[in-house]
Amino acid sequence: VASCFPNSYYIHTTREKIENVEIVVEFCEEHSHAVEQILYCENWDNLILNIDRIIFVEDEITTGKTIVNFINALKDNGKVDKKMKFSACSIINAMSKDRRDELMKIGLNFHYLMKIEVNCSENDCFISENNEPYVYDYKFTELSVNGLINPRLGILTTSYIDACNELSKKVAYLFDYYKKRIAVIGTEEFMYPVIKIANFIRKDCHPKFVNTHSTTRSPIVCDKNENYPIKSRFKLTSLYDEKRTTYIYNTDKHEYDIVMIITDSNKKDINVNQIAGAFNQCKNFLLVRWN
Repeated sequence: VASCFPNSYYIHTTREKIENVEIVVEFCEEHSHAVEQILYCENWDNLILNIDRIIFVEDEITTGKTIVNFINALKDNGKVDKKMKFSACSIINAMSKDRRDELMKIGLNFHYLMKIEVNCSENDCFISENNEPYVYDYKFTELSVNGLINPRLGILTTSYIDACNELSKKVAYLFDYYKKRIAVIGTEEFMYPVIKIANFIRKDCHPKFVNTHSTTRSPIVCDKNENYPIKSRFKLTSLYDEKRTTYIYNTDKHEYDIVMIITDSNKKDINVNQIAGAFNQCKNFLLVRWN
């Protein structure tokens, strides 16, 4: 979305702790699996002088409460003035009409691709299968690529896109991908550059096919039901924090020649055994750190 506005400023909220950077606001997403959210920005006071609208982008908006909490945190902490306009964009909107009308009265406009009604039935019963990863013999290579730009700190959109494109080119020429089956894996919040890399390989390197996944904190139920999309899940230790549990889904749907894990984690020792177990038919794994 930000890339459609070339002169825009792009920031994404985070649940990571970043040292030596001032927190703009903290707010809560009460219904989430990871409640606390943080907004950092290295030059918020200068940035906000030239901004007249903030656009929140979400995958799904259910009640709008998280965005309201976010707006209230900005206002209550004096981070925006009273004239600031707000919009919320999402793929899915599951809000009731009354709730949407209520929030529009406080100046929050909504834009979305799909409207759904949330109606749960007692007959909707799914069995959660949690596949435990296992270790086997495989080849593992670790590399570093320079040029990291961190959108958690706020960045001009064009600068971020340029950096992601440059990263894509560097990663695309690490291997011969011709007629290979490739999986490109992102780590939690670090997913957009990974999607860009996968797309670059798809277009320029002539693989047999490329799929991209990302690890996530979301514990989604999986089931073998024919009409249900999440067939399998693997539990993983976070590449950022050993105390955090993450998941990855549907990794056993295809066989791969190369599985590439791309991350901005600066954690020194990263154990890829669990991810290797999730892709148990692949023998070649590459970890690329963006530094």
